[in-house]
Amino acid sequence: MVPKVLTVAIALLLASGTGARADPHPLPPIAPPPADAPILRPARVPLIIGGNLLVLLPPTLYYFATTNLQREDFELDWDWPSWRMKLTSFDAMALDTGNWTSNAIRHPIAGALSYQVVRASGYGAVTATVIDTAASVFWEYVVEYREQISINDLVVNAAAGFLVGEPLFQLGRIADLPGAGWARTALAWVASPFHRLYAAADYASWRPLPAPWTRLALSLGGGTVDHGTAVDHEAAIGLDLELVADPRHGSQGHRRGRVRAGGWNRVVVEVRGDDDGVSRVQFRSRTTYGGRSWYDVGPDGGRDVVLDAATGFDYETRRLADEWDRLAVFHLVGARLTYERLGVPGRATLELGGAADVGMVQAHVFGPVPPFEPRPQHAVLQSRGYYYAGGLSATGRLALHADGWHVAVEGRAYQLWSIDGLDRHEYDGGPDDPHDVRDLRLYGRAAVGVDVTPTTRLELEAEGVRRHGAWADLRRSTTEADVGARLVVAF
Repeated sequence: MVPKVLTVAIALLLASGTGARADPHPLPPIAPPPADAPILRPARVPLIIGGNLLVLLPPTLYYFATTNLQREDFELDWDWPSWRMKLTSFDAMALDTGNWTSNAIRHPIAGALSYQVVRASGYGAVTATVIDTAASVFWEYVVEYREQISINDLVVNAAAGFLVGEPLFQLGRIADLPGAGWARTALAWVASPFHRLYAAADYASWRPLPAPWTRLALSLGGGTVDHGTAVDHEAAIGLDLELVADPRHGSQGHRRGRVRAGGWNRVVVEVRGDDDGVSRVQFRSRTTYGGRSWYDVGPDGGRDVVLDAATGFDYETRRLADEWDRLAVFHLVGARLTYERLGVPGRATLELGGAADVGMVQAHVFGPVPPFEPRPQHAVLQSRGYYYAGGLSATGRLALHADGWHVAVEGRAYQLWSIDGLDRHEYDGGPDDPHDVRDLRLYGRAAVGVDVTPTTRLELEAEGVRRHGAWADLRRSTTEADVGARLVVAF
């Protein structure tokens, strides 16, 4: 069923006439409206308030309609002792014991949407982050007034705004460009719904931006994965979306300058499934705080070098033989070097980066069943099997594009250490609250492809994963390897 649906989707893309190319050139810049053209400029503050209400109202209604699920976290009340503790000390702040879906999925989505409400209203990244953070504080202090203030929720909502919301907001702009087909327009609605809603209401932009350079691709494929103890066959659908907010990227010229916030963006999404349902969900975003670029391209080619302060968000859930592995990493501070060599017969891209991170990760050392009593809930590791962590990460990618073929190799590494001492109830490292848990994740992928049409290529790929967990004297390592093929369609 899954391959049949995806085949139809690719067939529609091929027939849509979007002007897609295997290596697309930038579309023409957006022309500003004539000086005498009527422009509908909305009152931005009401838009921000209304948009944030749309973001907060559904989870608020759900929260108060499910007190039977929430009451296990009720430790405070709407009284002066509770408010005095929350407003005058840090005694009411802790890392919560919420479930994975709430902490690693719903909160990042809420933070990204709240951020995009402000960006779609015409404000910049800093203002959007401040208002996004304020909305998160309102949720923690007012909506969840019976609970301790969740440190992880405050950090996740505020960080997800820029790390997730900004690259998706940039992708939402592609529907504004002349010649954008239905596939790009549909993508823009999913990536940045508030921007598209305001555009549909004929709110003209008071901050017109030039058309970005883009490379967007949809993939359909499948393969065989070996978890070490079991072998599965999977179908997969994915998106690989790159956007550079500079229409001159890839064209001839000699220049140097700065890279603005949100200047370089990449979003990777993949969903895999087998006979038992969804087996893997992966989302990775990359964007920039700012940086510098050196561009020197002539008729015979040249180079493009970018050094920037990079950031992003990596999320993955993976069903193994008899357990789930889960990872959500926020790259708070990082650096990235991108070197592109353009010429005949094609283009070579080298990308290297590293970051300091916070996040959530499944404790791999304990296996499918952690050896702790789930009640009472002292720490999220003891009750849910994952923990909050700080860490370091490194990424690398080498891609070669030429007439008729494509080669790519990339790798990612994450080293994470548990954040101890901030749980709801501390027990000084006792058996109900393990300290000093560590996890290492290593991912590697290689692919080679040949062009089938100007907009499609057939690609063979191989991927390997190494997972290692440690706590006290316990150690556990597992490996995963898969091979497959996919059809990649540019749009």
